[in-house]
Amino acid sequence: MTQKTNRLSKTLTGHYYELCAVLARTSAHKLPGAMGAIREKAVATFISSWLQKRYSVPTNVFATDRSGREFPSELDLVIHDGDSGAIWQLDAQGGNSVATWEEIRLVAQIKSTLTEKEFVKSCETISSLANFSKLAGTERPFTVLFSYKVDDNFSPFLLEKFTYSGWNDFPFDAFVLLDHGAYFSDSLRELRVGIEKGLSPSQVRNDGPSQDRLILEDCIESRIPNGYRLVSDGSPENTLLALAALATLATSGDDVTQALLAACIHSNHFPIFE
Repeated sequence: MTQKTNRLSKTLTGHYYELCAVLARTSAHKLPGAMGAIREKAVATFISSWLQKRYSVPTNVFATDRSGREFPSELDLVIHDGDSGAIWQLDAQGGNSVATWEEIRLVAQIKSTLTEKEFVKSCETISSLANFSKLAGTERPFTVLFSYKVDDNFSPFLLEKFTYSGWNDFPFDAFVLLDHGAYFSDSLRELRVGIEKGLSPSQVRNDGPSQDRLILEDCIESRIPNGYRLVSDGSPENTLLALAALATLATSGDDVTQALLAACIHSNHFPIFE
């Protein structure tokens, strides 16, 4: 991928170092709960910088639908549409909130160090979102697991899981691992390919080379599921761009996603149909 050396690209580098600084600085914190809250807030701040003003990114959220059903687990972070929904803070610091479910566009679990135990726990929490969405009569929002780093003993097994698992074997659409790269489910395959080429999902569907690549993935590599694939080159900048692009797609759709990617990537579009 050819990434433009412009202000927006440099901004991604800056965000990466800011997140690394938060991880390092909070390591000296005596209270694990407060340490985790600061790290979650840092991720929320990053995501907020890529969204329209109507959206907020609260952390430690209890979701309730309009029929009075409450999702049974606390959600680390969500993207919420404030134009039609509401958020009620539970404390003066705004560290815990209740939010209307119907306006949640993305749900993320945030981990400082992702271990196998934390991975399993996160999957168990998010797996019930599909049924809750069905009861609420809504589409399931995008789901992401973000980790600052992956435990050294777990990382080789996790990457193996991505290769040999199907695209729907885990309840997450994406895994954003700050030290290993972003891995997207094949449910986001057009966005994954588009991030590398500077194209929106709709443009990928009308791009000859992109479709050739997807056909090769389907046919030649069919013996290995490879349901979760690395986005671009796995660099910190492109890992964070992947998260920003997914948040943009979840909230603002294809056109704004195209604008974001075009601002960061030299687009290579060879349309099949004019």
